[in-house]
Amino acid sequence: MGNSTHSFFALNSVTNSANKLKTMTNQDPELSREEELCLKQTRKALDTIRFSPRPETLQAIADYAKKATTPSK
Repeated sequence: MGNSTHSFFALNSVTNSANKLKTMTNQDPELSREEELCLKQTRKALDTIRFSPRPETLQAIADYAKKATTPSK
């Protein structure tokens, strides 16, 4: 699984958790507060993640751009 796919699924998982939290009934308010705290901590951690393309990916993009802009003979 590539980096971009992994980040999508990780974000999707956090989003699903957030939606669950919003729709959850307050049967146990203490548990809800604990889940809310965990969700806030997860969001904060995800905000610190930075992605960098692999050198091979950058080279492939540069090669493609060079090929696309070179006039055909």
